Amino acid sequence: MSSFIEVQFPVSKVSKESYKEGLWLRKSKSIPLKVLYILANSQQKQEYFSPDSTEEKPKYKSGLKTEKKTELQKLIFNQLPYDEKLNYTDHPER
Repeated sequence: MSSFIEVQFPVSKVSKESYKEGLWLRKSKSIPLKVLYILANSQQKQEYFSPDSTEEKPKYKSGLKTEKKTELQKLIFNQLPYDEKLNYTDHPER
């Protein structure tokens, strides 16, 4: 028989997206541009980075708006392993 907590709050119902959003909301540090460039796929590199960007010297496209930079931060953040995400977030106990 299931406990009251298991019945009222089934873990399987907690959405993965809600969990990811919680980490994103705690994000307090920017992922460095070099890391963004290294982890970006070829489509993301075309969309967000200058054509003359390299791993050693990545540059955003000229005139790239803050919203697009934030979008890239979120895309890359969401593909990081949990332990690496913690490097960019405030911990609840702080």
